[in-house]
Amino acid sequence: MTPKRETALDWLRVLATVAIFVFHSGSPFVPWTWHFSSASKSQFVTVLGSFLLLWSMPILFVISGISTALALDTRTKKRFLADRVRRLLIPLIFGCLVIVPPQVYIERISRGQFTGSFLAFYPHYFNAPYLEIGGTGNFAWMGLHLWYLLMLMLITIVTMPLLGPIRRIFANTAFLKPDAGDTASLAFIIVGPILMLALIEAALGPHGLGGWNMLTYPVYFLLGYGLATRPDLRTVLQNLARFAIIPAAISSYILLNAALQRNFTDPQPLGASVLHATAGWCWVLTLLGTGQTFLGHRSGGLKYFNDLVLPFYILHQTFIVIFAYLVDGWSTSAVYKFGIILLLAALASVITYEALIRRYAWIRPLFGLR
Repeated sequence: MTPKRETALDWLRVLATVAIFVFHSGSPFVPWTWHFSSASKSQFVTVLGSFLLLWSMPILFVISGISTALALDTRTKKRFLADRVRRLLIPLIFGCLVIVPPQVYIERISRGQFTGSFLAFYPHYFNAPYLEIGGTGNFAWMGLHLWYLLMLMLITIVTMPLLGPIRRIFANTAFLKPDAGDTASLAFIIVGPILMLALIEAALGPHGLGGWNMLTYPVYFLLGYGLATRPDLRTVLQNLARFAIIPAAISSYILLNAALQRNFTDPQPLGASVLHATAGWCWVLTLLGTGQTFLGHRSGGLKYFNDLVLPFYILHQTFIVIFAYLVDGWSTSAVYKFGIILLLAALASVITYEALIRRYAWIRPLFGLR
């Protein structure tokens, strides 16, 4: 059987991918170090990117958890895991060997760590594991931006034994009613996850890939899975969006204003863990609820975007790093360069998809497509 599809989730997956693309396009112009860092900096780009980091990766993992629940309704666990290998592991391996090396090459030549052509660099790509930006190892075993594929694969495997208990918790919790005015429901769906996420970041630190501690992502994934096991919660999510957007906006404003005052370089204070968790989870609830209300329509364009989204994600950062390196010498503002990179990287990714990935059957599996 074909797994059930939620149109709103498909649109939100596209939105999250666009948000990540915009964030990466601006990463050369922020105060923190990236694979290619320009001398030109932009406060506007930095604030925009910091805002997108609050919710883009969390909602992707929540959507992945929901999609897992929907898929397991129509597939065995064995078939589901085989599909995950096809969709995640094969593109990750291909990306590590082909897509990502140009990023490492540009990082090395821009920092004076290597001189010569890309062909001369490629054998050195396998010299040692890539562990940090500006380090000495080149082999990007996590795929740089493709770490999401690896993380999702690992989360899928590790959390598989927990899915049954999570389903029972959400199915048998009597006070979890489809009524946003119920205090216990509000506490369970809003406050509980915030406390879990805040405790993780307070204990282990907020910094990690995608702007969050890595151990928060299994929590987001399992929350998404749990929500999907209660179809009656869709009504709750629509109602919760009205409540969640208020703490989402307030906590985001406080976080971004504090970071702006510190020029985005100092460590976050301990109290920011609660604000960070509040912003992340409440934006997820806001987007899920709003999506249920306004993004339920299916169109011909959505089918195209659904096929495009994974290849676009795999390709986009390599094109961003290349174009950032090429336009860096231009005597213009960082915001203008940001716009040019957005346009060129988007065009290059879509053209590559149209000219190669979409049309040749042997290439499609390398990008997670049938």
